[in-house]
Order: sequence, then structure tokens, then C-alpha cells
Amino acid sequence: MYYPYARVHTMEMKDLDEMLDMTGYIEEGTVTQRFIPMMVPPEYSNLLNLEMGTPIIMVECTIRDMVGQLVAIAKMYHNPKEKIIEMTL
Repeated sequence: MYYPYARVHTMEMKDLDEMLDMTGYIEEGTVTQRFIPMMVPPEYSNLLNLEMGTPIIMVECTIRDMVGQLVAIAKMYHNPKEKIIEMTL
């Protein structure tokens, strides 16, 4: 998870749960998700318990507030054998 420095500087760092709760931003702002098929990066193969060369899906989420300012960027790596990504529009 990436937060712009200016936004983190103004947040209450002592309440990490509140800082990581994106519900309000998602309901009132926008979330853009990009689904990128790739091979597991070497630095994540052990963490994901996958062999090198295993295909995975990287999901990049960009969260913006009501005026369009960046709130956070998150990158998630999913093993398609362990977790199915399903979208309903």
C-alpha cells in the first residue's frame, strides 16, 4: 500500500486501523483497478509459496477522493489457483 507523503503526514499515525480503512474513500471517491497477468516476481515467489514462472494476476488499485486527489495505491498479487477473482457489474 502506498500513501502520498502529504496525506500520511496529516493522518493520525497512531490509529493505523483508521488510516487503512478505505471504506469512506471508496464510497465517496473512485477506485480504479487494473488486472495484469504476469509471472510471479522473484521477490514474491517464496511469500506466495509458488515456483518461479508461475502465472499470477497482479491487481493494482488506485483510490482517489471526491476531488480526484490520490489517496492510496495498492498492489495485490493473486495466485489464480488459490483465489478466484470474480467481477459483477
